[in-house]
Amino acid sequence: MKLLTLALAASCGLLLTACNDDSDDMVAPPVDNTVPASAQASTAAWTSYSAALPDSDMAESVDVNAATPPVSDTEEPRAI
Repeated sequence: MKLLTLALAASCGLLLTACNDDSDDMVAPPVDNTVPASAQASTAAWTSYSAALPDSDMAESVDVNAATPPVSDTEEPRAI
Protein backbone atom coordinates (compact mmCIF):
# COMPACT_ATOMS: atom_id res chain seq x y z
CA MET A 1 0.00 0.00 0.00
CA LYS A 2 2.84 2.37 0.84
CA LEU A 3 4.52 1.55 -2.46
CA LEU A 4 1.33 2.42 -4.37
CA THR A 5 0.99 5.75 -2.51
CA LEU A 6 4.64 6.57 -3.16
CA ALA A 7 4.29 5.74 -6.86
CA LEU A 8 1.13 7.84 -7.13
CA ALA A 9 2.79 10.81 -5.41
CA ALA A 10 5.87 10.53 -7.63
CA SER A 11 3.81 10.36 -10.83
CA CYS A 12 1.72 13.36 -9.78
CA GLY A 13 4.91 15.28 -9.08
CA LEU A 14 6.32 14.40 -12.50
CA LEU A 15 3.11 15.41 -14.25
CA LEU A 16 3.00 18.75 -12.47
CA THR A 17 6.64 19.38 -13.30
CA ALA A 18 6.00 18.61 -16.96
CA CYS A 19 3.17 21.17 -17.05
CA ASN A 20 5.41 23.97 -15.80
CA ASP A 21 5.83 26.82 -18.28
CA ASP A 22 9.29 28.12 -17.51
CA SER A 23 9.18 31.13 -19.81
CA ASP A 24 10.26 34.62 -18.84
CA ASP A 25 6.98 36.20 -19.93
CA MET A 26 6.35 37.54 -16.46
CA VAL A 27 9.38 39.81 -16.52
CA ALA A 28 8.36 43.40 -17.15
CA PRO A 29 9.96 45.06 -20.15
CA PRO A 30 12.37 47.88 -19.37
CA VAL A 31 10.68 51.25 -19.08
CA ASP A 32 11.78 53.70 -21.73
CA ASN A 33 10.74 57.06 -20.35
CA THR A 34 12.16 59.18 -23.17
CA VAL A 35 10.14 60.93 -25.85
CA PRO A 36 10.41 58.94 -29.11
CA ALA A 37 11.81 60.63 -32.20
CA SER A 38 8.55 59.97 -34.06
CA ALA A 39 6.74 62.26 -31.61
CA GLN A 40 9.10 65.09 -32.50
CA ALA A 41 8.53 64.78 -36.25
CA SER A 42 5.56 67.16 -36.46
CA THR A 43 3.19 69.14 -34.29
CA ALA A 44 0.42 66.62 -34.99
CA ALA A 45 2.65 63.75 -33.87
CA TRP A 46 3.66 65.66 -30.73
CA THR A 47 0.02 66.36 -29.88
CA SER A 48 -0.98 62.73 -30.45
CA TYR A 49 1.90 61.49 -28.30
CA SER A 50 1.18 63.87 -25.43
CA ALA A 51 -2.55 63.12 -25.55
CA ALA A 52 -1.82 59.38 -25.31
CA LEU A 53 0.21 59.75 -22.10
CA PRO A 54 -1.57 58.40 -19.00
CA ASP A 55 -3.34 60.86 -16.72
CA SER A 56 -2.22 59.04 -13.60
CA ASP A 57 0.08 60.44 -10.94
CA MET A 58 1.28 56.87 -10.39
CA ALA A 59 2.65 56.52 -13.94
CA GLU A 60 6.36 56.74 -14.68
CA SER A 61 7.36 60.30 -15.57
CA VAL A 62 8.64 61.11 -19.05
CA ASP A 63 12.11 62.62 -19.42
CA VAL A 64 11.62 65.65 -21.64
CA ASN A 65 15.06 67.19 -21.11
CA ALA A 66 16.39 65.99 -24.46
CA ALA A 67 13.10 66.50 -26.33
CA THR A 68 12.43 69.52 -28.48
CA PRO A 69 8.76 69.99 -29.31
CA PRO A 70 8.17 70.84 -32.97
CA VAL A 71 7.01 74.35 -33.80
CA SER A 72 4.94 75.52 -36.74
CA ASP A 73 4.28 79.09 -37.75
CA THR A 74 1.44 78.13 -40.08
CA GLU A 75 -0.62 75.57 -38.12
CA GLU A 76 -3.29 76.49 -35.62
CA PRO A 77 -2.82 75.39 -32.00
CA ARG A 78 -4.22 71.94 -31.28
CA ALA A 79 -6.22 71.02 -28.21
CA ILE A 80 -4.89 68.14 -26.14
